[in-house]
Amino acid sequence: MKTPIYGNHFPCESEGLRGPTLFSIYQIETEVNAAEKTLQTLTEALANPELYQDKDRFFETMESHARTKKKIEELTAEWERLSGTIEEAGKIKPC
Repeated sequence: MKTPIYGNHFPCESEGLRGPTLFSIYQIETEVNAAEKTLQTLTEALANPELYQDKDRFFETMESHARTKKKIEELTAEWERLSGTIEEAGKIKPC
């Protein structure tokens, strides 16, 4: 026998997909926001002429900037994929 998950009713198929997927989207959005703040800080650091006087610090900042941009791109792609999953889940079986 199935156990009700939400109060006294059973979730439809699309609800089953939405719950964990929505949580994953929330996590991704949180990571993107943090990464965007980091990227902004790194961009500001790269605009500081003093950074260029320290070659090692400059290259480290450049590498961090590139890694952070790539992370944002990857997270955004995953967000889009999961959003599509939610959209498709809504078409499986109306609630």
